[in-house]
Amino acid sequence: MNILTLKIFQITGYKNSGKTHVMCQLLEALRSNGYKAASLKHHGHGETRPLVNPAADTGKHFLSGALITALASPYQTIMDFRDEPPLEAYIAFYKKMNIDVLLIEGFKKAPYPKAVLLRSTEDLSLLKELDNIQAVIAPQGVDVSRVTARVFEREKTDDFTSFILKWMEAEV
Repeated sequence: MNILTLKIFQITGYKNSGKTHVMCQLLEALRSNGYKAASLKHHGHGETRPLVNPAADTGKHFLSGALITALASPYQTIMDFRDEPPLEAYIAFYKKMNIDVLLIEGFKKAPYPKAVLLRSTEDLSLLKELDNIQAVIAPQGVDVSRVTARVFEREKTDDFTSFILKWMEAEV
């Protein structure tokens, strides 16, 4: 794929719904099938800055006023932003990275195709709040009979992985 056809798929749901597990499973499957996949995780829990090492050079840059600082090496690059950039800024960055697919964990209200992970019947209200739902992953016992999107059992996420691999093959 080229950068003009970057595919984007979201994995959404409430905290502790299994999003990270599904993301990791998808990333492994995509890599195994020859796709260049990337991820973006939204951390919306309101904690203060979790990662700034004031003794490191980039930490010193950041604490001296840099809005964005990055540590780049042949093995890993780490970027730190003072404030949260808009989702579209991240997507523009990823489009330049020569990847096939960006999996986004979170950013529930974004307009991209998404799967919603449910923990229980109480989470069904989330389906009314979100747009572009392509799949719902729910544990056994949750009544998903009125759901119009594809439904997958939480206990059988391999079926969902197959769904995403077929989605990758479809035209944009």
